[in-house]
Amino acid sequence: VDVQSDACSQFIALPVSGMNLGAPTPRFITDRITRAGMRPINLVVDVTNYVMLESGQPLHAYDADNVSGTIVVRKAHEGEHLLTLDDTDRTLDPDDLVIADDSGAIGLAGVMGGAATEVTAETTSIILEGAHFDPMTVA
Repeated sequence: VDVQSDACSQFIALPVSGMNLGAPTPRFITDRITRAGMRPINLVVDVTNYVMLESGQPLHAYDADNVSGTIVVRKAHEGEHLLTLDDTDRTLDPDDLVIADDSGAIGLAGVMGGAATEVTAETTSIILEGAHFDPMTVA
């Protein structure tokens, strides 16, 4: 990981392989995230949301097979685009903090991941992100 901005004081990327997303999410987790207004998606995403609710620390999972090269935390390039998990094509501003790889932005730091690296039913390996971003930068 290459952190190129002071707006990220810590970024940890943990590779995890051998995932079985056909495994069901435990009921206590789906109940908790549903009560918080989220919808269960799959085991990995549900666990990251559960950890955030219980600890206050957001986590994000990337499909490792769709991440190319080094992960970089940087400011967005003028006019750079990111298709986010909510299917919104966002035109980024140079003040936006992004998570990027060799293909460009793959996530809007502290806000939402990109569709290109979304964890799906076919995902077998992930990169689990735990990071601390400057709250004023990601607000």
